[in-house]
Amino acid sequence: MVQLNPDRNFHFELLRVLASARGSGADIAEILNISDQIEPGNFESWYENFNDLATWILSTLDPKHDYDKATLRDAYLRNHHCVGAMDSLFDKATAMMDPSPERRSLKADGFEVPVIFFRASPTSEPRPVLIIGNGLDGSMEEMFHFHGLQALEIGYHVVLYEGPGQCTVRRQQNLGFIHDWERVVTPVIDYLCSLAIVDQKRIGLLGNSLGGYLAARAAAFERRIAATILIDDLFDVYAQLSDLLPTEGGGACGSRERETVQRISGEANEQIHQYEMVD
Repeated sequence: MVQLNPDRNFHFELLRVLASARGSGADIAEILNISDQIEPGNFESWYENFNDLATWILSTLDPKHDYDKATLRDAYLRNHHCVGAMDSLFDKATAMMDPSPERRSLKADGFEVPVIFFRASPTSEPRPVLIIGNGLDGSMEEMFHFHGLQALEIGYHVVLYEGPGQCTVRRQQNLGFIHDWERVVTPVIDYLCSLAIVDQKRIGLLGNSLGGYLAARAAAFERRIAATILIDDLFDVYAQLSDLLPTEGGGACGSRERETVQRISGEANEQIHQYEMVD
């Protein structure tokens, strides 16, 4: 297998970006061109190369030229994926779809669930819908490139969403992960069931990575879900997260820092044990 970067984490993330090419999230040649320019382990180098690529993509668009919507949409989508924090570019791109998607904030038990609803068709015919959630640190917009666009192409409405601990909810509501994920998914299904264009008997739920673990939990309690798709899901969240926690405090830490890290790690371990698959 071709190693895209000597750093294994960067190699994995580059593969992740390349995987979005089918869904207009990347141009394969553009990503391959910068893959060997990124210094292994240097996060600034990663940022600079992708930021430069994003700047170049926009520079190819002549403001005096009357581009078709598909060209502009694809350029904005690639640019957004290079600098994922720029949700405005994603909205600018998807606004050129017909019909264009709608962002909503759905009230849940103690928090709000941000969603993006994509209609497969402007007609009023009831259609199946696929609810798609990402994992630990991935955005809901990323799921458009991996699964959302493809679902739309075969006639499914699509809902992208985030819950506590995930990007938008973590930033804007300052909420960490919860184990009872049905509290997130149920308000989404309530909303969908209020729409005449949704076939209520064909509501699917897709979870990616940690989102697969969370989707399985939600499906165990939400009976209106007709099908559940778990992609690269985690079967033991505690084991996965504990691998990320230092056990000795790290060689670069002084004694005080080491004690602090060990204390935080112990507290985190106790909290993680509380998050079980079912009650």
